[in-house]
Formats: sequence, C-alpha cells, structure tokens
Amino acid sequence: LNPTHGGSFSGSSKCFEVVHSRLRDCKSHPTCMAALSTNKFFPPRVINVGPSDGSQEPFLFVSHSATEFVPTGYTDRRYVTLSYCWGSKGNFTTTSSTLPLRRQKLALDDLPMTIRDAVIITRKLQIRFLWVDALCILQGDNEEAVRDWQASSAIMDQIYGNAFVTIAAAAASDVHQGIFYSRKMPKLIQLANELQDPSEYITWDNIWGRLMRSDPLYKRSWALQEGILSKRVLTYRSRMMLWKCLEKQCFEDGCYEHHLDSVMDLLDPKATISRFTTRIVRDRVSYTWHSIVNYYSVTNATYEADKLPALSSLAKAVQARTGDEYMAGCWKHSLKTDLGWYLSY
Repeated sequence: LNPTHGGSFSGSSKCFEVVHSRLRDCKSHPTCMAALSTNKFFPPRVINVGPSDGSQEPFLFVSHSATEFVPTGYTDRRYVTLSYCWGSKGNFTTTSSTLPLRRQKLALDDLPMTIRDAVIITRKLQIRFLWVDALCILQGDNEEAVRDWQASSAIMDQIYGNAFVTIAAAAASDVHQGIFYSRKMPKLIQLANELQDPSEYITWDNIWGRLMRSDPLYKRSWALQEGILSKRVLTYRSRMMLWKCLEKQCFEDGCYEHHLDSVMDLLDPKATISRFTTRIVRDRVSYTWHSIVNYYSVTNATYEADKLPALSSLAKAVQARTGDEYMAGCWKHSLKTDLGWYLSY
C-alpha cells in the first residue's frame, strides 16, 4: 500500500491532503459522478459556514424551497451533512424562539466541539453549507417543533442521499468531544524485495481492531441509515479515517475495507423495479435487509419511539427500488421470514 495516512492528529493538514486525494479519486468514478449529477434537492435549513478563510461567522440559512436546485443568492448547491452522537450533556439547538437569532449568527465559539470541527471540515472542503440536525430542525415539544421534526424525519433519505459528503464523527460519544483526535498510527514497513515496487509498503496493524465497529457512533440507531443513504462518507474513527463512496471504501492509508456490496446494489440509483422481480434477486434483497436489521437491532435510540422512524428513510429508499410494501420493519413479500427472530449470545 502507499503510505498516505495523515499522521498522529486527524485534524492535521496531512489528513486534509488525504481527504482531498480521496475526493479527486472519487471524481474519476463514473457511478459516483452519475449519482451526484442527479442531485436536485436542497434542505429547508442549513448552516452557512462562511468563507473558507473564516472571515465570517456561520449563520442559519433558510432556503425559499426545499426542492430548489440552487439556493437563492448562491451558485453552488453542494452541502455537507453531519452524523454524530448527541450524548447526554445537552446540545446547542434551534428552537422556535431562537430561530431568528440563529439566522443572524452562530458564533463558532458557542458551538459544541463536534459541530465546530464539522464547520472547519466543511470550510476546508471549500463548501458553503452544512446540515446538522440540532440546528436545522426545530427542537422542543411545542406544536411547531413536533411538526417540523415530523416533516424533516420524512425526508432524511433526501437530506443524506443528496449531500456532497457526510462527515461521520464516529469516535465521539457526545457532541462536546469533537471530531479530531490524536491517534497511534500503525507501523509502515517499506518492502525490501527488489522485485517489488519500492514505493509500496506493508502495514503492521491489528486488522481486527480496524474491522470491529466499536466506536460510539456505530451504536446510535439513526447513524446506520445516515451512513448507508449517503453517497460519500468521511468517517473519523478513533484509529483512522475511513472513506466510502459508491465505488470504493478504504482507510486513509489505502487499506481496503469490504462493505456490503448487496446494500450498495440495492440502493443503486440506476436500479429499476423490474430488476427486483425475479425470485433470486428478491431473496437477495431479503437477505440484505435481514443483515441490516440484525445490525440495527443492537443499536440504541435515545427515545424508544424513534426506533422505527430511524430506519424509515432507508426503508423508503428500498421500497422505491423494489416496489414492495413496507410493514413496520418487514416487507410484504418476505413477511413470514421477516417476523422470525433469535437470541444472540
């Protein structure tokens, strides 16, 4: 592999060089470019992070239409989404009463560390807009906030599915811990064999430590569909950054991590309902859905009532491609097997 990791701190300039390298690579992928070219959605509210030089404080931008192709007053419709853990220590939110203030300014120093780091990453990517649930969805239990949450949760597939990239703050258990971490990087050993390319290295690392999804974000129910629905995900794990797009998934040092190809195939934007009519393909869809549900079953939702909504946008995306009828976590064509369960010891 080529030694391209960003060093011992995930917020270093070397790490951002790796990120930009992954983005350049992604731009050569036909599937990724075709999927991104179809994006015609813009969230009702986003954070305008200001120019990349940080000369302007962020503020909450409200678009005139949730489906406008380019936000009014701007020429670039790209936006970044954040997938993260709120934690139990409170968050910086937008409510009905604070909405006018948020539209004026979101002082960077007032933001929790994870959201602050997300603003920095968005600026480094030369992108103007960032979507964060706590600030872009009205919070609270009043009628306006409940209505806004219901409307927003119904379009999560569009919010994450049309993002330029999703930042996943996997290592942080709450919003105050931040995205950037000091890491102990694996050893890279240059190949001494004359028959080998001298630019190639091998890594001395605990591969099981990489593959185990033990970071806090992987235990959060909402994060599963956020990651699957996103066309690109930049994950800041405790050990190393992980990049995922529609054609590639790899760690920052170039080592590949295999992912569920069947999930990617299931959500292929080019897929049509006719593709899912054969028995073999429908059985594969059922198997893939069971794999998703098995993983989802061990995640946690802060509110028990969120358990089905946190999977509903993923189900909506699957339904659009299969034409099957969704029934509260199950599918009509495989209802008998979907209702089966077992204890995992």
